[in-house]
This record gives sequence, C-alpha cells and structure tokens, in this order.
Amino acid sequence: MKQHRGITLVEMIYVLSLCMFLTLLTSMLFMTSTRLIQAQYTSKPKLQQLDGMIATLRQDVWASQHVSVIANHTLELSLPKQKVVWSVNDDITQIVRTENDTQRYFPVDIAMLNWTIVAGGVDVEVHTSSQFEPVSMRLLSAQLLKEAQHDQ
Repeated sequence: MKQHRGITLVEMIYVLSLCMFLTLLTSMLFMTSTRLIQAQYTSKPKLQQLDGMIATLRQDVWASQHVSVIANHTLELSLPKQKVVWSVNDDITQIVRTENDTQRYFPVDIAMLNWTIVAGGVDVEVHTSSQFEPVSMRLLSAQLLKEAQHDQ
C-alpha cells in the first residue's frame, strides 16, 4: 500500500481555527491599546480646562465684594466694576462664566455643582460623572474675609 504524505482535512481545520483565534486576540489587543492611547490624550486637555476654570473662578471670588447663590447652581459675584455670574448650562456639560455681555464656556465632565456661601468666601462642591468622590473647595474673598474678621 502506498502512503500519501500530506495533511488531512481535520488538521487543516484545526490550524485555521487556531489562526482565527490568534487573529481575534490580536485585534482585541490592538483595539484596547488604541482606546487607552486615545484616552490618555483626551484626559489631559480636560484637566487643563478644569484647572483653568478653577483658576479663573478663584480670581473672581478673591476680587468679589459680595457673593450670592441663586438656585444652588448659579453663583453671582459683585466685583468692583462689574458683575460676574457662574452657572451650569441646562444639559450639565459646561460651566458658563458671564461677565457683562460676554460668556465663556468651560466644558467639564460634571454631574452636579453646588455653591454654598460661608464666612469669608464660598464653598464649591463638584460631583463628576466618573466614579470619583465629590471634590470640595473653599474659595476665599479678600473683602469677605475682612468683613468676617471685623464681625468677630
């Protein structure tokens, strides 16, 4: 009897299925690494925007002579020459700073923003859409600090 050298159909199917499995794993790894790289570059600008917003808010509160909270999501600051209003837009995707007739938008990833007036300034509590704990900050006003010290 003559022996044939070659591969059987079962062996060929086994090798093809193994190749398909390896291709699937490789494509999943590629997609995951692509998403991670993209997330790395998109998170940095968001943090920079949030940092810029907080710096501007801190300057406004420091220079304010009077602070009032409207509807828990809007902060009104009376500066020496103008009035500045900080608020959250309706779909909670941006914080809006309104000064005179100009508006500046800060796109941030927030779920809720609360303002509370305290002696010497304002407390800000930010709840992000992510799973992180809420962030609380106390922003001080030079004028309100003087008044609070005078009252004591």
